[in-house]
Amino acid sequence: MDNELKLFFYKNRRWIYCLEYILYSVILLAIVTYIDSSYSGAQSNIPRIMLSSVSLAKTVLSSLVAALLTITTFTFSTILTVFSLYHNSFTPRSVENFLDKKITMKVLGIFIGGFVYCLVSLNFMEASHDQRLVIAGTIGVIYAIWAAIYFVIFVQTVLNGINYTNLLEEISENTEKLIEKEIEARNFEYVNEDEITKNQVELLANETGYLEIIGFDKLKSLIEEEDVVLTIASSIGDFVMKGSTIAYLSRDVFDYETIEKIQKQFTFTQKRIAEEDYKEGIRKISEIAVRALSPGINDPNTAIHCIRKICILLSELAKVDGHYHYIETDGMARIYYTSKTFKETLVEHLYPILNYGESDAAVLRAIFQGLLLIKVGATPTNKKIINEMSEDIYKNAAQNFHREMDLELFMDVYQEIITGSKEENEIEYEMIIKND
Repeated sequence: MDNELKLFFYKNRRWIYCLEYILYSVILLAIVTYIDSSYSGAQSNIPRIMLSSVSLAKTVLSSLVAALLTITTFTFSTILTVFSLYHNSFTPRSVENFLDKKITMKVLGIFIGGFVYCLVSLNFMEASHDQRLVIAGTIGVIYAIWAAIYFVIFVQTVLNGINYTNLLEEISENTEKLIEKEIEARNFEYVNEDEITKNQVELLANETGYLEIIGFDKLKSLIEEEDVVLTIASSIGDFVMKGSTIAYLSRDVFDYETIEKIQKQFTFTQKRIAEEDYKEGIRKISEIAVRALSPGINDPNTAIHCIRKICILLSELAKVDGHYHYIETDGMARIYYTSKTFKETLVEHLYPILNYGESDAAVLRAIFQGLLLIKVGATPTNKKIINEMSEDIYKNAAQNFHREMDLELFMDVYQEIITGSKEENEIEYEMIIKND
């Protein structure tokens, strides 16, 4: 149930944000209507300055109905324009970063809610009560001022959002938080490689899609009483076909009904969820870099900035070797979750950029500088991977350049990777001193 609620929120959060503020407007309407009713007696506690005649309230609310409807239409048009701009300038999947911002649908909900409030308030005002004082008009004015403030915030958000630097910074910050959680979850002290290889029962995917949510709490309660190892072979974000293997059990100890319950804890979607998968953020930055290097755009500076962001994120993953998570249970059962290895992540996100940028010396220099940055804090195993990748890139890319100046642009950085940078040597020296 928790997985279903989480998935429902991810799928419908844009409309949830919008409907939330429409609901607030309906509640406000109910309160104001009650106060303005002749039998409530609540007006005696309201300052006289807040009250106005019915005729004045009608005039104010009529003007606000037209204004709020116009601004609602304009806001929706602005959202579609920015949607198109993101799609054409960055990458189709970066559109989600704009649409998923709470302010985007929040401001739409505020204006629609204001329109509903003003329209229904007008409908409840009767001509026969023209001498009565009401609060609806004043509340409408306050609501309009509040809506105008949010519209200014929305415009500021749009202006910031169309700047690629701000977009990359936003994606990087969100991805960095997910990477920190990923590294913390890798409990290497408890990982038993021998247990992971003991696979007897295969668990199959019950549908096709991206594996995005795993109900670890429910899994623990289902298997904790048995002395069994559950190894989850697929990573979050992987595309899985129905009937393919997603996990293994070390022993055949569960009945068919329990196996079905275990399989239902793996939730599949038709698109990746960036809040659950750190790789999705890196993938978005990589796609922006690829688009910037495409012949139609040819913007190497944007690509270089993207490469730097990717390498900063990957440098955190390079600090650890393993890619297994150990999930503790209250019983005898053990659960292992398999993440992508550092090499798989590195290849997946840097090689697409190489396809377009291997003939640009400045882009190659940025890639080598990024690899050097990653290598400085990497583990010995990951340093070896970086060296091998650097050699592979150099051998394939060097033949594209016939001018010595182009080769010199990235040759020095490549040599520094192979021989070891000054910072790297200093770190290794400090480690030797500590060990001694």
